[in-house]
Amino acid sequence: MPDIASTLENARVRLVALSGDTRIAVPVHGFHDDRLGYFLPDDIDNAAPGRWCVVYSDRGRDEVRETVDSEDELLWLLVESMMQSAATSWELAHRIPHQDSRRGWFAKMAEWTAAYWPQWSVRLAADQRAVLAVAPFDDGLG
Repeated sequence: MPDIASTLENARVRLVALSGDTRIAVPVHGFHDDRLGYFLPDDIDNAAPGRWCVVYSDRGRDEVRETVDSEDELLWLLVESMMQSAATSWELAHRIPHQDSRRGWFAKMAEWTAAYWPQWSVRLAADQRAVLAVAPFDDGLG
């Protein structure tokens, strides 16, 4: 399996091509200001030793966002974050008036996941259903 950094860079390149948004950032290894990051289980500075974790640093405050039990789960969280950035950029460029913007970017994320990361399609669908159960589409929002 390729290393995490190259997998994330490959995903970024693909998402830039799909969305047209060159600002999509690759998550970084460790804490960095205003950037999504990650730690591997054996990293010396890992805030959750022995676990893969997603981290963020905001104004000098380090925070563990999520810990997971496998590299695949870590990759899903990081790629999903990048994909959401790409999909929201795509939706903004293709906005349909008087339609909840999530319709566009949820659909685009599902399309891209099915095409390039099919192993995560079921997980994305479940995540989107969970969001919509709490906050259904509201086409009056535009």
